[in-house]
Amino acid sequence: MTKRTSTEIESEYKRLVVKEPHNYNMRCKMLWDLTSALLQEGKREEAWEKSNEAFYYSCMNETVYEGFEVFSFRSFDEKGYSLDDIKKNTISLVHPDMFNDPFDTVFFQWLRRKIDISENTKKELAAIILRRGDALKARCFMRTTPLVPSDGSVPQKVQDIKDVNPLMWAHYANSHKGFCAKYELTPSFVFQDETKHCFMRIGAIKYAEEINLTTGLSFEDALLMKSKIWSYENEVRAILYDPECKEQVTTKPAPKLNSIYLGLRCSTSDRQEMTQALRGGAIPLYQMEYDPTDASKLIPKRIG
Repeated sequence: MTKRTSTEIESEYKRLVVKEPHNYNMRCKMLWDLTSALLQEGKREEAWEKSNEAFYYSCMNETVYEGFEVFSFRSFDEKGYSLDDIKKNTISLVHPDMFNDPFDTVFFQWLRRKIDISENTKKELAAIILRRGDALKARCFMRTTPLVPSDGSVPQKVQDIKDVNPLMWAHYANSHKGFCAKYELTPSFVFQDETKHCFMRIGAIKYAEEINLTTGLSFEDALLMKSKIWSYENEVRAILYDPECKEQVTTKPAPKLNSIYLGLRCSTSDRQEMTQALRGGAIPLYQMEYDPTDASKLIPKRIG
C-alpha cells in the first residue's frame, strides 16, 4: 500500500472539516497521521505546529456537568495561596508532575514507554506528544458519589459534606487543620478555543484494578485513569491545555463557590483569616465537629 503524502492527508482533512466539523475522533486520527507524515518527510517544524491541533482535539471534551457539586480540600499554606484563591474567586492548576502521587497521571508514563519501545518516526511522534503534554495543567476535586456512575445510574448533583470520607480531611487538608471549599460546576468554567487550540474541561477519573501500559491506551484513559485503591475519592479533574502558558502553576476563574468548611482542628488564627477572606460576601462558613451520635463521622456547624 502506497503511503499518503502530507499534502494528500491535509487535503483530505480540510474536506472532513467542512463535511463533518464535529467528528473529533476522525479529526484526531487524521491530524496525527498528518504529523507523522510530516516527520517522515523531514518537515519537523511543520510537524511540531500541526501536533498542537492534533493534541487539542485528542484531549478536549465539551461536557459541562452543569450544577454538579465538587469538593476541594486545601491547607492553609504559609504564603497564603489557598486563601488568595478564596479572596479572588480563582483556582490554581498545576502541571501533573507536581502532584503528590508519582503514579498520577499515567499519561506521561505511557508516553515515555512508547518512546522507549518505538522506532524511528513512532519514537519521534511519541516524543512530540510528550512535549505537548507539558502544556497540561490540572486541578483535582472530589465527590461523595461518582460524577459518572459505572452502573449507568443517574448521578447526584448535590453533595453533602457529612458524607465525605474522613480520609479526605486527613490526606488533603493537613490532618483536619485546613479547609474544604464546595464548588458548583458552571458552563462559564469550561471553554474551548479552536483558534488558539486551548481548552478547560472536566473529566471524571476512571478507576481500574490494573493499568496495563503495554496495551493501546486512549488519550482519555491515559489522562484520567487511576488505581482502584483511590476509588473512594470519586475524583473529578479540571484539565487545562494552553500551549502559551509556560508556568508550572496558573490560576483561572473558579466555578461557583457554594460554601466553606473548616477542618475539625483548624486553628483560631486560620479561622479568623478565612472569616476575613469571606467578609462582605454571601458564602456560608462552617466548622466541622464530631457527630454526637456517630464517633466515625463529622458534621458541619454554621459559624458565619
